[in-house]
Amino acid sequence: MKRNIIVFVILIIMISSLSAGPFGMEMGWSIEDLKRNEVQVQLKEKNYNISYYDVIPTLKHPDFDRYMVSIDDLKGIFKISVFGKTIEVSRYGTDLKSAYNKIKKQISSTYDSPEEYDFLFPGSIWDEPRDWMMSLLKGERALASFWSLPKNKDNISMIMLDANALSTDRGYIYLSYESYDSEEIVERNKSQLSNVF
Repeated sequence: MKRNIIVFVILIIMISSLSAGPFGMEMGWSIEDLKRNEVQVQLKEKNYNISYYDVIPTLKHPDFDRYMVSIDDLKGIFKISVFGKTIEVSRYGTDLKSAYNKIKKQISSTYDSPEEYDFLFPGSIWDEPRDWMMSLLKGERALASFWSLPKNKDNISMIMLDANALSTDRGYIYLSYESYDSEEIVERNKSQLSNVF
């Protein structure tokens, strides 16, 4: 009997990890839920109803090295932010674009095709192929994908992936997931901030 209970508990754990959301975390989880699911957490900042934690999730991706969650006091996790490893690149940004396209393809295998934005802003002087990283660094170029999702069991409304420059020869990929509660939570936080005046 005891053996059957242990097997049952192991099966429940395996099933819950298979159905878990991005990186093994679920929208709506509290800090207690994260700890219960063996996610390591470290508080970075608290801003009224929102707390920001650096986390080490149970499911990691080799191209990312920093994970962060935004947690509302009432509704739990409403945003998961993931930062890619620094990539050494040429001025043309070829390796950064390759890393971005690889991740985009992997996400698309789960969430279908995104809306894509790959353009140089009008009037930019950084318009030569060799200026690709400089234009990204100056905020005059965008390389981003957005997945807008219909209501779903995971409570994920939007996924964003974009390429970022740290310098003309270094960049990284940023990925975020937002819940359907995000807008309401942020507005509530702004309302609380306005109460200080």
